[in-house]
Amino acid sequence: MKTAWPVQGSRVQFERRVTEDDVEAFARLTGDRNPLHFDPETARRAGFGGPLIQGMLMAGLFSRLVGEGLGGLTLYLTQDLAFKRPAVIGETLLVQGEVIAVHGSVGVVDLRTRIISQSGELLVEGQARIKVLGALTPVARGEGQ
Repeated sequence: MKTAWPVQGSRVQFERRVTEDDVEAFARLTGDRNPLHFDPETARRAGFGGPLIQGMLMAGLFSRLVGEGLGGLTLYLTQDLAFKRPAVIGETLLVQGEVIAVHGSVGVVDLRTRIISQSGELLVEGQARIKVLGALTPVARGEGQ
């Protein structure tokens, strides 16, 4: 069976509001209990509007983009990240992926990855390389929300 590939420029995205429960669950899993994530006074003294979402919790949302957004059986190969600004607990994040290269002969897709705050600010950006192990559903520009 021939694999259907997304075309360069195809995009997938979803929104996710990150709650205190999410931050607590991430801390239980990883042990990241930095006071910036749990103590409102510490976060305010550091110049933030409230406790922060762990950066790697935000980056972990790219896993959903790759695992579900491409519509096939996929495996992460690489992900680079640049954290541009922190986000406070309770923010709704827009998680985006854009296909920037398709290497069909080796079953690899490169994605530009971004997380945007509810106010439109860039929080995280990077690039992912994905190995395709099963057929991908073609993704049209703007679909996958």
